Amino acid sequence: MKGHSIAVWAGLTAFFTNLAAIVAVDIIGSDMTTKAVGVLVTSCIVGATVYCKQRWDDAKEAQQ
Repeated sequence: MKGHSIAVWAGLTAFFTNLAAIVAVDIIGSDMTTKAVGVLVTSCIVGATVYCKQRWDDAKEAQQ
């Protein structure tokens, strides 16, 4: 269960870090609706990828 908590925090950290970085760049832009959807989709993909990677690493460590 501890590995799951670490994976959740890693995924959330990646999500919000990516979200903050893209929003900072988007402040310069003009069309906010399209960019907002892009930001959310990209952040969800990054967060899910980090979560899956952390769970994969935990599973490999548990097998050894």
